Amino acid sequence: MVSASVHLATAATRQRRLQAVADQLTELGKRSVWRAKHVHKLRVCCKRWRSVVRLLPRRQRTPAWQQFDNSLRALAQGFGQARDQQVLVDTLQLLASTAVTADEREACSTILLSFPPPLAALNPVAEQTGQIHQLAGSPPRLPPALDKELASTLQRNYRQSRRTARQALRKDADVETLHRFRKRVKYLCYQIELLSRYRHPLYADMSMLGSMLGKIHDLQVLQMELAKMELPPAHGLVLNQLLRQQLTLLRKAVDPVCSRCFAEPRLQGFSQD
Repeated sequence: MVSASVHLATAATRQRRLQAVADQLTELGKRSVWRAKHVHKLRVCCKRWRSVVRLLPRRQRTPAWQQFDNSLRALAQGFGQARDQQVLVDTLQLLASTAVTADEREACSTILLSFPPPLAALNPVAEQTGQIHQLAGSPPRLPPALDKELASTLQRNYRQSRRTARQALRKDADVETLHRFRKRVKYLCYQIELLSRYRHPLYADMSMLGSMLGKIHDLQVLQMELAKMELPPAHGLVLNQLLRQQLTLLRKAVDPVCSRCFAEPRLQGFSQD
């Protein structure tokens, strides 16, 4: 495996990439009706910008930056209920697609009918629309002459993610531990995307790892939701068996991807030439 240094993007390029997120938010703010894909786009925009805050040296994390981070989190959480309902239904439908026997298909379809349907459309309240326009009108600006500090922070974030990978991918790792690791991976992916002049070879594997961890997390959340429901014993047994099978398969698939990302330092230094 060849480690690669990152060719650092210029400050102007980095700012254009941040402005592109603002442009997406502006377009979303014009919508009167939102669907699941728009909620997803909003949350991705918020995460991209929140990843910037985590690149700043501590001395640069002013109260204004902290307020900016809090506003992004609040905006994303405001659409959380609609997103969570959609994810539960999508995950159960995905689970149903893996069903082989008639009992498995019957259990999935029966439980699916008992779930509250996801919102077909979501009308943002005026306060949310105002937040979107306010944030889109003031995209984050990275302070000048921070190249060394940004590079150092990115490498530190990579090393921290590498250290937590083993703990998060243990078979007995709880949902919250895995969720924290997934957030680290996602932020790291966005940071590499922002700072790299060219598409870094690590980006594809890191992006894939984040998506796979997301699927594991969704299955774990579905597992917890099913545990709260009063299911017919036969259906509960079948669904839990399906969930365990899918979680086992996904964890096996994650291992080689995680090894490619973290088995040896693949993020080694920055180059400005």
